[in-house]
Amino acid sequence: MGDKGYPLKLWLITPVQRPEAEIHYHEAHTATWSVVERCIGLLKMWFRSLDRSRSAIQYSLVQASLIIMVYCMLHNIAQQWGDHLAKEEDRQLQDVEEVPEDGGQAAMARVWQANGIMILIPHHVVSATVDENAILSVEYRCNGVPTIGWKQLSAWGMKDIITWEPDNYQNISESYENRIQEFRNGSIQLSNVQLYDAGFYVVTVTDKVGSSKDGVIVLNINEPVDKDLNFVVVAAIVLLTLSLILMFFLWICNRSVELCRMKRKAQSVNASTDMELASL
Repeated sequence: MGDKGYPLKLWLITPVQRPEAEIHYHEAHTATWSVVERCIGLLKMWFRSLDRSRSAIQYSLVQASLIIMVYCMLHNIAQQWGDHLAKEEDRQLQDVEEVPEDGGQAAMARVWQANGIMILIPHHVVSATVDENAILSVEYRCNGVPTIGWKQLSAWGMKDIITWEPDNYQNISESYENRIQEFRNGSIQLSNVQLYDAGFYVVTVTDKVGSSKDGVIVLNINEPVDKDLNFVVVAAIVLLTLSLILMFFLWICNRSVELCRMKRKAQSVNASTDMELASL
């Protein structure tokens, strides 16, 4: 099954060009595709190898299908064992929609809304380099002054970052005390990011009534290119030095062999001369 961006094939079902001609098929396809799209988004949030923002799965179609099937089984096992993250992310994806920025450009923003609270995330995937600053931008709409909280979800679990109420109070985690800066619109800035800062960042907006809504941003951390270049340069210098030392050693060995040959030749000439003199 695919959306209107895919061609119609014998093995691929796409929407019809004129929905009024086959209204029942179009309604069934739209409802089914909505479920499929939420499942794809949920799997991408859980298993980052499916997210093409880094790279595609480098396997054949058969192997890729088996990998996706295993991912589905792992997600179902997590739900059966009561993993609250699986249930929470599934609930969040039910009301997430993507809206184009700047009049329909390629970049997409995500809107999370429920219970009178709306969270707009302009860039749901943010990339930064080690030792740089990363800004996680959001916008929110709700009644009254909300309480805003940020958490990080990684392979090591969930970790609190900051909770604050604009113009009132803030509570920053000790590990982020000197690295975090909050903004009135709900955004935060992480200073001097490191590789362990990569992961999912969950923002929670809670109004005065107690209703809340979550949004998710994915932060990717890349190693700086100059470090790799420095390593290559250092490795090249070391190899060049070793090659020069080896060439010098071979030159010394060659000279030593030549001197030995010359010495033996001189000795043999002296010996033959002594023999000739003795015979005389």
